[in-house]
Amino acid sequence: MKKFGPPEVGKRNVRLGRVSPKVIQDTSPSPMESCGEAQMANASTMDAEMDTDLNLKRKMAKDRMTDLSNTVKVPARCKDQKQLSSLTNWKSKMQKEKQSPSPSDHQEQFDKRPKLTGLNPPCDAVGELSHGNESNMSHEMKPQSNGCSINDDREYEFSGSESDTQENCSYQPAIGDILAKRYHVFKKLDCGYFSTVWLCYDSQMDRYCAVKVAKSELDCTFEVELFEKLHDNHKYRSHVAGFYDNFKVTGPNGTHICLVLEVLGDNLLKVIERCTDKGLPICNIKQIAQQVLTGLHYLHDECRVIHTDLKPENVLLASNEGILRTEARKAIELYLEANEGKQIPGSKMTKTAKRRMQTKTKKALSFFRNHRRLLRRQGIEDLLHLAERGLIEPITAAMAVSDNLPCIPFGFDGLKLMNDSDCQTVRNAKLPEMKDLVYGCDKISLCLKNPELFLRHVLVIIKNVDEKELRTQDDRMQASGRGQTKKKASSLWSAYTTETGRRPKRRLNLDDIYPIDPANNECEVVVKIADLGNACHFNPNLNDKIQTREYRALEVILGAGYSETADIWSVACLLWELATKTYLFDIQSKRAKDSKDEAHLAKIVEYCGHIPRYLIRNGKHSPNFFSTNGELLNRESLRPTKLTNLLIRCKGWTTRNATEFVDFIMPMLNTDPLKRTSACKALGSPYLSNIVISGIQREGLDYTLPKRGKN
Repeated sequence: MKKFGPPEVGKRNVRLGRVSPKVIQDTSPSPMESCGEAQMANASTMDAEMDTDLNLKRKMAKDRMTDLSNTVKVPARCKDQKQLSSLTNWKSKMQKEKQSPSPSDHQEQFDKRPKLTGLNPPCDAVGELSHGNESNMSHEMKPQSNGCSINDDREYEFSGSESDTQENCSYQPAIGDILAKRYHVFKKLDCGYFSTVWLCYDSQMDRYCAVKVAKSELDCTFEVELFEKLHDNHKYRSHVAGFYDNFKVTGPNGTHICLVLEVLGDNLLKVIERCTDKGLPICNIKQIAQQVLTGLHYLHDECRVIHTDLKPENVLLASNEGILRTEARKAIELYLEANEGKQIPGSKMTKTAKRRMQTKTKKALSFFRNHRRLLRRQGIEDLLHLAERGLIEPITAAMAVSDNLPCIPFGFDGLKLMNDSDCQTVRNAKLPEMKDLVYGCDKISLCLKNPELFLRHVLVIIKNVDEKELRTQDDRMQASGRGQTKKKASSLWSAYTTETGRRPKRRLNLDDIYPIDPANNECEVVVKIADLGNACHFNPNLNDKIQTREYRALEVILGAGYSETADIWSVACLLWELATKTYLFDIQSKRAKDSKDEAHLAKIVEYCGHIPRYLIRNGKHSPNFFSTNGELLNRESLRPTKLTNLLIRCKGWTTRNATEFVDFIMPMLNTDPLKRTSACKALGSPYLSNIVISGIQREGLDYTLPKRGKN
């Protein structure tokens, strides 16, 4: 079978900055192999031996601290020769494990993910930037990327530290570089073991995008092939992360494939972190369920593709235009602050190299300055568009011209039409005691009386100032000569007007300026399925090492083969986590001496019912867990539990809400994969009949999403 991309085991820990000691020993990804049942039976014995050897190693390390003179050049002295030989045996054993990992070790790569605990306060910005392959990367961009990036206790082991990943990615574009003559690099979004992702501006399409630069030419080949085979014209394509383009760049160590992806917002794990212990509002959960199932319906029935790794980290909110522009503004200001008036050190550079560097820096400075002017003009135009429809209050216009809206840079050239005290005056204008006050400032009076007319006046001022500055830059270029004035002038104006002359497809709206957090508020939610790096086509010869532990389907645990319904099982686990902020199958609690698989299977039997006999017979791992009569080996007594009772007793749900929700997800948790519901059938559930989603048409709808006021 042709697998689209190797399973990227341990991706999550790059973002969290946590690395398992076991994984550090093997810093190169190894293909997942089927191991014999004997290895699985001996896994616990090997773990006990390793614990003994690790204790011995700690003791030797303590002894080594007493000999400070030899701590750098030679090993510390051992108390006796037995300790030294034991340490040698321990090292050789670990080398063997690196060469032939056991099945339990492979699953540990997916399983290091403790229970969600605690409640993080919401960040200043509701969301951050991300990209279509979220689970590959760490989130450096923390202001927003995507709201605080994930810093909880979940683990997803990864073979290497963040510094290692940066060294392993042999090509790193610089801020200000232009890729493929159209993608202007603004900032680094993420860094993973196989690639880095950069926030760029596509000058031909007038949009921001995420450019994923692979470590080598082979790393993203399968992913590109998969994206190119998706049916872009299908009406449900919008529920899967967008793929715009791909190209190749040449670096010091060879050729690298670059994927141009849609920039997205927070993943659902970050949304879960911000919500209360009661979970997300039911209205928002229904929207997410309908859109995720629609995306899977598209992948399964139209593209014949199985995602194989559906989880909160791989379902992302649609991007927020306000946050995109805010991050672009921050990147521009950082670059200009670091490079304006800075002399290029040329002590070790040739004159030609220094001249090229100076030319490149000048072009980047010119582009960023004029792009910042573009952001200001576009922001005021978008506010004017809202004001024409009566959708903004005077205070919003006042905040824009006083440089108090993060998405609209305004006062960078000294142009400030109002100050903070003027904004406060506008804010207090509706107070009863301020009703009959006569304002001496014409700008305040005009803003309060007619925000639309005020913004038109501001737009005229901005265009005049910008045109004067651009003409001045043209005159400087003409004075410098060298016969390239027309080309340079064209490049200069393109950063301000865009090369195509088209308006960006997305305008700022009220939700962009004043975002609503879907974690705790009922609102319209738009999500997309991301990270198809582990996806595969329908095929009977499938790799059985798929899915993250908490979302792993029953048939995958048993090694009985799987189909597209394995994704449906993951959807039910994801929705339960959104609704309760806890895992559906929490294998960490009261596990005793059982293995994770045994604890997982026990939970499945308790919540979902008995496992079909044919599935046990077909599972190549079943003999490790079940007796000949189909009973779990290490679990004599199980306590069948209704999920409805859990919601009512532990989460305080009403009987009606709990019953409706459980009736919706239970067909997705059918222990018989042949009888488990499909994405298409789940979309027809009465539970989703009153949800209206853009791009999804249903008959007999009488429900509309919550609406908001002007601000």
